[in-house]
Amino acid sequence: MLPASRIGPVGNQASGPFLEGVHGLRAIAALSVVVYHAGGAIGAEKYQNIAGIGKATSWMDAGVDLFFVISGFVITLPLFLGRQEQLSTYVFHRILRIYPVALLTAAIFAFFNGMIYHRSLSFDNILSSFLLLPSDTEPVPIVLWTLKQELLFYGFVGIAFLNKRLGLILIATWAVASVAIVTDTVVGRWFFHPRNIGFLFGMIVAYTYVTRPLTSRLSVPMALLGLILFVTSASWGKYSGASRELLSPILGICGMLTLYGVTAFPLRMPAIVLAVGTASYSIYLIHFLFISAGNKVLTQMLPGLPGIVALLILVGTASLAGYLYFLVAERPIERWRRALRGRTRSSSDAEHSQQLPQTVILPEGKS
Repeated sequence: MLPASRIGPVGNQASGPFLEGVHGLRAIAALSVVVYHAGGAIGAEKYQNIAGIGKATSWMDAGVDLFFVISGFVITLPLFLGRQEQLSTYVFHRILRIYPVALLTAAIFAFFNGMIYHRSLSFDNILSSFLLLPSDTEPVPIVLWTLKQELLFYGFVGIAFLNKRLGLILIATWAVASVAIVTDTVVGRWFFHPRNIGFLFGMIVAYTYVTRPLTSRLSVPMALLGLILFVTSASWGKYSGASRELLSPILGICGMLTLYGVTAFPLRMPAIVLAVGTASYSIYLIHFLFISAGNKVLTQMLPGLPGIVALLILVGTASLAGYLYFLVAERPIERWRRALRGRTRSSSDAEHSQQLPQTVILPEGKS
């Protein structure tokens, strides 16, 4: 869900492996969510009703937890690198990073819902899907709920730009409270969602990356250990029925180990992995439309298709469509935003040039 980013040397880390390792995790997180939704569609009674596929992929929504850890890392890293930024500039560009592509996606889904299912937009739909505000109504597409949590997290990081110590304390307190407080209110479920704790673990990686960078010799074992524990924990959590308040911290810790490992990853990622990682935000947002449409086509035209084949077709189609969506929608918008950001920073950079680390090109992040 994070866009392409660049970072220069910090400690003993090289820019290429760092970037490619984080892109690799983005790709894993995005494809995990795509497989989760594709498996659920194939397992649904009204479609193929292949329960085995649905059950086997039911734990892969844990990709969201991994996204939150990555976001916590990328968004708070500038704080630990000592970057200065005006709050108004930070807020303006966070809004530009989230809303344009999200609004376009919500409009596309609203159009097809109206055209196919004749569903009209209600006030709650607008609050939830277009404004990304807490609501009793689930957003369409459903994945937009995670952007509501991102925006909440960005608010706390904004406080940290004003007062670093206070902001970091508030982030940590809020994240821990999110797994300790259980509430049934709309605002409470949004503010204290258990998955918010993933942001804290990402922030811990950002601090550790700057203060105690991992050696490349330990990076692969650390990343593999974290990833194995992540998959094992996600599977255990789903099949055991563990509460989200218990599972989210466990997945956050495992994601933290994995991310810390890949920040010093000495290996190059295949081009296809980098492509999926770069387009992960678009793939994440738009994939469900193509899974839904593709599954209907497969059910009608190839009703006896083996479940694993149907899964591969849906995942491949949705991922390719997401990459094309990135090319035609997200990338042009992001290029415009970065150009605008460069212009707004030009005068500020001259003013603060003596305060900033000169070897660092900071990552742009959404999640």
